[in-house]
Amino acid sequence: MPTASFAALPLALILVTDLLGALVAAATLGVVPVPDHRAKGERPSLHPVRKLRDCLAVFREDRVLTQVIVSLFVFMVFFMPLSSFYPLMTSGYFGLGAFEGSLIEMGWALGMLVAGLVVAKANFANEVRASFRATVALGATCLACDLLPKSFGGWVAFAVLCGAMGATAACYDVPIVAYMQKSIAPQKLGRAFSAFQIVSMVSTPVGLAVASPVAEALGVNAWFGISGVAIVLLGAVMLVLEGKARR
Repeated sequence: MPTASFAALPLALILVTDLLGALVAAATLGVVPVPDHRAKGERPSLHPVRKLRDCLAVFREDRVLTQVIVSLFVFMVFFMPLSSFYPLMTSGYFGLGAFEGSLIEMGWALGMLVAGLVVAKANFANEVRASFRATVALGATCLACDLLPKSFGGWVAFAVLCGAMGATAACYDVPIVAYMQKSIAPQKLGRAFSAFQIVSMVSTPVGLAVASPVAEALGVNAWFGISGVAIVLLGAVMLVLEGKARR
């Protein structure tokens, strides 16, 4: 939808709507009371480094969770830059406009939404293995994007693959969250999800720092191929390690 806005509205109006959305979100959160659950005598906060260490300690208590957090960082380094490259693939590689770019983003979101609803109702015997299998499938869709011809038919295939990518991304994320909720003590869940979020955030600039010069030198489509191979290998390796960790 942001890409569609660029095609339909002037930039100044888009920036105003972005500002209004941020103000509404801040105002909504500002009126929500947040109770203080700290025990008596508890210090209000820890040093950020110590807080991060305490959050990551939750994952070190379980070998499978350790694999999950390490693989998350590697996965995000290769995967997150792709979200910035979708419009560039549409405009630079396929030579199409903002409207076609918006359809790509809508396809991704639709794939993620549908798959998320389906996976949320699934009953996995092993959530982590299901997530790593989805990692392999997601990597395969990324790799396929690099092999598409520069034609309108290639763009149509790209749109379908982006929908599949969104679906496999949901299949990667939802089972991991379910496993964390099942295997981590309730009083430690907040720290675990904080660590999960921090690792995701840290990996994003790292991924962009690596992907941007590669895309500049080899083309945006090349990063889809490189990330696809890396993510497929990551998923395959993690499936092997997860099996060993459970034995």
